[in-house]
Amino acid sequence: MLITSLLVLILFNVLATAKIFAKPSSLMFSCLTASQEFQYDFVPPPDVIPFWYIACNYEPALGSIVFCMDSNADSICPFSNSLEVLALGCQTQGDRTLTQTYLMESGKNATKYMKNPASDPDFNFTQLTTPIMFNMSEVVNKKDAYYNFFDNLDDSTKFGDFTIIYWGVLLILIGLFNHISAHNYLKSISLNSRLNQWKALVVLPTLSSYHLNPARFRGIAFFEALLPLRQETFVLIAYILLCVYYTTSNYKVIANSPLFGSPYRQYLRFISDRTGIFAFTQLPLLILFGGRNNILMTISGLPFNTFIIFHKWISRVMMLCAVVHAHQFVIYLEATGTFRRSLGELYFQFGELALLCCLLIMVQSVFYFRKRCYELFLVLHIFLAFIFLVGCYFHVSKIGYSEWILATLGLWILDRVWRFVNIYRYGVQTAQLTVFHPHSTDSNREDPTVKVSIPKPATWKSYPGCFVYLYFLDPHLKFWESHPFTIYDSTDQFGDPTPMINIYIKPKCGTTKAIYDQIMSRDITGVKVLVEGPYGHRAHTENYDQLLLFVGGNGIPGPFSHAARSVSALPYKDVESFKKVELVWSIKTLSALNWFYDELIQLKDTNVSVTVYVTRGDLSLADDDNSSTSSNNNIEPEILTETSHLLKDDTNNKSKKREVSSIITIAEKFHNLSKFVTFIRGRPNFEKKLDQVINECSQASKITTIGLVACGPSLMCDNIRNLVAHRLSRNDTGKFRIDLLEELQVW
Repeated sequence: MLITSLLVLILFNVLATAKIFAKPSSLMFSCLTASQEFQYDFVPPPDVIPFWYIACNYEPALGSIVFCMDSNADSICPFSNSLEVLALGCQTQGDRTLTQTYLMESGKNATKYMKNPASDPDFNFTQLTTPIMFNMSEVVNKKDAYYNFFDNLDDSTKFGDFTIIYWGVLLILIGLFNHISAHNYLKSISLNSRLNQWKALVVLPTLSSYHLNPARFRGIAFFEALLPLRQETFVLIAYILLCVYYTTSNYKVIANSPLFGSPYRQYLRFISDRTGIFAFTQLPLLILFGGRNNILMTISGLPFNTFIIFHKWISRVMMLCAVVHAHQFVIYLEATGTFRRSLGELYFQFGELALLCCLLIMVQSVFYFRKRCYELFLVLHIFLAFIFLVGCYFHVSKIGYSEWILATLGLWILDRVWRFVNIYRYGVQTAQLTVFHPHSTDSNREDPTVKVSIPKPATWKSYPGCFVYLYFLDPHLKFWESHPFTIYDSTDQFGDPTPMINIYIKPKCGTTKAIYDQIMSRDITGVKVLVEGPYGHRAHTENYDQLLLFVGGNGIPGPFSHAARSVSALPYKDVESFKKVELVWSIKTLSALNWFYDELIQLKDTNVSVTVYVTRGDLSLADDDNSSTSSNNNIEPEILTETSHLLKDDTNNKSKKREVSSIITIAEKFHNLSKFVTFIRGRPNFEKKLDQVINECSQASKITTIGLVACGPSLMCDNIRNLVAHRLSRNDTGKFRIDLLEELQVW
C-alpha cells in the first residue's frame, strides 16, 4: 500500500508538468513567446532556461505577459486558466513560485507603466525596463497555432487512453463470457448451442493448425514463430486498426503557421509528436501484460501465454510508432535547419539510446533466438528494457510526458516486489532430488526424469494446474535464474501428512539438461531452493459434470492435480457420485510409471477412470490383443533403479555422500496399477474418446458440462484444440458444453 501511494504521488507531480502543454495553455504560450521578441535589461544565470526564467523573474516581462493574457482571454483560454498554467510553468521551469493573486497584481501594476511600441516610432527595443504592449494580431495568430499544436498533443494522449480502455473493456467482457461458460448459467439448450457455435468459430480454433507448436514459414528455422489463436487474432487486428486510425487521423494544419511554417512542416511535427506520445501510452500495458503478477489474468480468465502474445504485439506497435516518431522528427529538424545542433542535445541523445534499445529488443526477441538460448534472451531483455525506459525518461523529462515512464516503472517495481513477497512466503527449503532412469531396453526411447520434492509451508496454498518458478541455490545451477515448472501438491488433494510439492523434470536440452548433468556429475541429492508462486489461471474443474484429462508424457502433474482435486471435492471415495472423471495418459514406455507410481496409486477406489497408452514400449502381456487385463503374470520383470546422491556437507568439512538404491520391479507396479488402470499399447484416439463422452451427454435430460484439460507435447495440444473446435461446430451441441483448458504454457 505504501509503494502504491508513493507511486500515485509521483504521478500526480509529473502530471502537473504535462498539464502545461494543453489546449487551454495556448494563450499563455502565445504571450510568452511574444515577450521573447524583446530584449529586457535583465541577465539570467547561466544554468537556467532563459525562455522561462526572464518571464517569471523580471517584473516588466511578467507584467507584460499577464496583461497580454487578460486582453486576449476567451472561453477556450480563460484568464484564470492562463494564470494557473503560467504559475505552474514558473514553478517547474522558471525557478519561482507564484500565486494567481500575485500574478493578477503584477498585471494591474504593469498597466501603470505600459508602453506601446506601435504608437512610438522612436521606441528603443533594447534594454527594456518597462512593461510592453505586444502586437495583438500576432498574439492571436500564435494562439491559433499553439491551439492546433496542443490539440494534437491532447489527441495523442487521448487516443492512447482509448487503447487502454479498449483492452480493459475487452478483457472484462471476455472474463464475463468465461465466467458464464464455466458456471453453467445458461439453462437454455438453444442459447447453449449458440455459445458452442461462437466458441467453435471464434474462441477455440488455431489460426493455421498451429498455436503452441511453432509454425515455420517455408520450412526455414529462422522464420519460426508462435501464432495466436483465432480469437486472439481478432483482438489484435482490432487493436492494430485502432492504432492505425489514432496515429493517422484528425491532424489540423493551417496555411502558414507562425510556429512551424508550411503545412508540410506542420505534418512532420504533428505526426512525430502523435506517434511518440502514443508509443509512450502503450508502455504500461507492455509491463502489465508481460508481468507474472497480472490481475487481468484473474479478471479475464485468460492464461499467461495469451497475455504474452498480446505483450509481443503491443511491443511491435510501440516500436513502429517509435521509429515513425524518430524518422519524422529528424526530417523536421533537417527542414528547419536545426538537426546538427540537436545532435549535441541530451534529449536527442537519450532518444537515440532508447530507440537503439527498442530495436535490439525486437531483434533478440525473435523466437529463433528465444528458443535456443532463453536465459540469455531473458537477461538481455530485462537489461535492454531498463535502459530503454531510462532513455525514454530523460528524453522527455523537460517536456512533461514522463508520467507514462514512471507509471511503467511503477508497475515493474510492484511486480518485482510482489515476486519477492511470493519467494519470502515460501522461504528457503531443501529439495530432495531423485533421478529415475529408464530400463536399459527403453533408454533409446525414454529420457530420465528428475523428481524434485520440496517441503511446503503450512500457510502456502496451491491449486490444480498452477506453476512455480524454481531457483536452485547452487552456483553450478545458476542460482540467479528461475525456471517455470508445473507442480503436484499431494497435500491439498489427498491429505498427505507430509506437506510436499513435487516437480517432474525431463532433461532435454538447455536448462533442464544442465540440471540433470550437474546432479549426476556432482552426486547431488539435496539442494537449497527458492520457490516463487503459485502462478497460472485458477480453473475450477471440480464444478464440471464430467472431466476429461488428456495428457502426454511429463505433462501429467497439472491434469492429475485436477483429477485429484475433483475427487477431494466429493465425499471421500464416493464412487457412486454422478461426477465422472477420465484420465487418459500417453507415455512412451512403462518406465514412466516408475516416477509417477506413488501418485497414480492414490486414485485407487475413486471415481477416476484411468487409461494409460504405451506408444513405444512392449507390455509383454500373455494375451496378444493390445489391451490390458488383470492377468499380468507374464510381464517381463524389468528392473528399474531409483538413484539419488547427496551433496557434500561443507559445514563440518566431512563428506556425507550417500547413495540409495531401491530395486523395484515394473511388474509389481504394473500389477498393482492394473487393478484400476487400463493399459493399452498404441496411441490414444482422442477424437473417438471425445465422441464417446459427447454421445453419453446427449442422452441426458439437461445440459451436461464437460471440462477438458490438455497437457503434453505442443502438437498434441494443438490437435486437441482443433478437434474440440470442429466437434462444437456441429448443430447437435445444445445438450452439452465443452470448456477446453490448456495446461501447457509456451512463450
